[in-house]
Amino acid sequence: DLVLEISDSSLRYDKQEKVGLYARAGIPEYWVLDLKSRRLEVHQDPGPEPDGAFGHSYRRRQTLHESDRVAPQFAPQIFLSVGDLLPQVEP
Repeated sequence: DLVLEISDSSLRYDKQEKVGLYARAGIPEYWVLDLKSRRLEVHQDPGPEPDGAFGHSYRRRQTLHESDRVAPQFAPQIFLSVGDLLPQVEP
């Protein structure tokens, strides 16, 4: 129902290649947690896309920041804070 990638050094690959693979596989929702930028990219609604990697992509994409909240499609009543998904910042 949901794949969550934790991306540090693999961000480019996760956003350009894996997104197409997961969309082609029909994964309904793909999240990429960008540790460096401290953001969460939410990809939803997979389908064929001629310009997408492996001929597929997600039709909806949203970028969320630390102060935002998100709920997975399969459990819309469960909200998570993006900031809680990220590692603590060292002082």
